[in-house]
Amino acid sequence: MRFVVSQAFKIDRKLNNHVDATRQSKAKFWRMVDEEWDGLKGASGCYVFALKTSGGPIPWYVGRAERQSFEKEIFAVHKLHQYDDVLADFKGTPYIFLIPRMTPTDRLCKPTKSENASIRFLETLLIGMAIRRNPRLKNTKDTTFLRTLSVRGLLNSDKGHPGGGAIDLKGTLGIK
Repeated sequence: MRFVVSQAFKIDRKLNNHVDATRQSKAKFWRMVDEEWDGLKGASGCYVFALKTSGGPIPWYVGRAERQSFEKEIFAVHKLHQYDDVLADFKGTPYIFLIPRMTPTDRLCKPTKSENASIRFLETLLIGMAIRRNPRLKNTKDTTFLRTLSVRGLLNSDKGHPGGGAIDLKGTLGIK
């Protein structure tokens, strides 16, 4: 189970603070993806919608393309509503990171009709990481646990002193 992170692909934004989801804009987006990585649009995996702001990039939505390709998944109407909610309230340049699943011989994995445990696990992991960076992440399904689990000094904890054990564990795990 191997995944690779693509470059961040810029999404066009309309003047009315919506994703430009016109046929021409989507075709331009997928041409850009194809120029970078041939076949990526037809692959399966996870993706992260983020805004590049003056304070750095902020994740706003994490999704998975499991039974559909990235091309069919990331511009679906219900996803556009998520992105547009963010764009209506926040300034920044919208981007999508694509994280395709790879075969053992480094080829892109295509969507399948069945569930894929590695894609689902990676999505959950990415959501947890994104919530840490942005507690206002738009994902809501199955996130209560990720939002409320707390390990003092390590995960979603209050601002008090973490304690020596937590500091040592962070160092052991390579967490800054």
